Amino acid sequence: IPFTADYDEMIGASTQSAYTFNDSTVTVRQIRWPRLSPDGKRVAFIALDRLWVADLPTRLVPGQTVAATNVHRLTKFDVSEYSPAWSPDGQSIAFTTWDDSTGGEIYRVHVSAPGATPGVPQRLSSSKAFYEKLAFTPDGAKLLFARATRTERFESDELGFAEPSSTHADLMWMPVSCPSPKAASAAATSGCGTATTITRLEYLSRL
Repeated sequence: IPFTADYDEMIGASTQSAYTFNDSTVTVRQIRWPRLSPDGKRVAFIALDRLWVADLPTRLVPGQTVAATNVHRLTKFDVSEYSPAWSPDGQSIAFTTWDDSTGGEIYRVHVSAPGATPGVPQRLSSSKAFYEKLAFTPDGAKLLFARATRTERFESDELGFAEPSSTHADLMWMPVSCPSPKAASAAATSGCGTATTITRLEYLSRL
C-alpha cells in the first residue's frame, strides 16, 4: 500500500579537506631503471615516466650517497618512456615508449659528452607493440629486446593492470644503424631496421 512518512537520518560531518600545494615544482621521491653509462660518469633513469640523464661525481664510494648534477630530460615526448639501455660506446641510449591506446615504440637518442645537448630521438621499431628488456650487443651493432602485441600485453587482465612479466613475448634483435643518411632521415616515420625473431618466450620474466 503506497504511503508517505516523515523520517530523520543523522549524517556525519564532511570528510573532505582542502590542501594547498605548489604545482610549479615537484620533488621526485622515486626513480626507476637506473642505468650507469659504460664509463660510469653518467646515469640514465626513469622518473615520472620520462627518460632522464644526469652526471655523476668523478669519484664514487661504494655504499655512499652522491648528488647527481646536470639532471635533464632527453626527449620532449608526451608518452611514457621506459627501459633505458646505454650503447657500449656510451654515445646513445635506447628506450621504449608506451601509450595504452596505441602501444609503444623503440627509440634511440644520442647523448654525446656529459652536459651536451641531446640529439633528436630516432625511431628504431617499425611497428607499434609492447617492447621491453632492451640490451645492446657488445659491438653496439644490434639491439636485443622482447616484443609482444598490445593485445598480448593486456590479455591476462581485461582492465590492463597485468604485470608485464606475465606477458608472452618474442625475443628479437634489430640493427641500430640506418643503412644510409636518407634512411636515417626517414627513421622518424618508418623505423630504422627489420626485427628478427630469436625465440618465443613463455613469459617476459624468463629473461
